Amino acid sequence: MDHTIVHFEIPANNTEKLQKFCAGVFGWKIENGSGDMSGTMEYWLLGTVPVDKQMRPLRPGVNGGMYKKTSPEMNTSRKSRSSAEKSSFQSRKCLKSAGPL
Repeated sequence: MDHTIVHFEIPANNTEKLQKFCAGVFGWKIENGSGDMSGTMEYWLLGTVPVDKQMRPLRPGVNGGMYKKTSPEMNTSRKSRSSAEKSSFQSRKCLKSAGPL
């Protein structure tokens, strides 16, 4: 079975702060992708590698997205989750220059 990563997504409480961090530290190209989606979800396209007109990476790498956390269940305490659910989540990470992610 092939386990190639083709896309990633980062949920964030403060998308503006994370955008500045990702662009400044990693040099990622960040574009608003909310216009392509129905509803009111705040979504940003994260370009880690250049793409062609069909949005295919021009060199090895993976592009992704970032969205603003809005769902209450996303912020639920780990204590209230079942053991099976806990195994699929990681603790929040904190980067000094970006804050909690």
